Amino acid sequence: MPRTFAANGPAVPGEGPRVIVAPEVALYGMARMFELYRGSMGGNLQTVVRSIDEAYEFLKVSPEDFSRRLFPESMAA
Repeated sequence: MPRTFAANGPAVPGEGPRVIVAPEVALYGMARMFELYRGSMGGNLQTVVRSIDEAYEFLKVSPEDFSRRLFPESMAA
């Protein structure tokens, strides 16, 4: 399953680095498998972390940096 999932393109378009936040042990393990498969396919997934704070630190950003919408408001859930 992770290999098939990893073969798909990114859910959110763009060229920036990608980080998976997986706080639970099982999710973290699956995300690491995904990271390994994706890396062997030339993907741009950078790392898997356990908390959003780790992701902010890795990306060198803060929550305030995410004020721009990726999609028009009419498409938002």
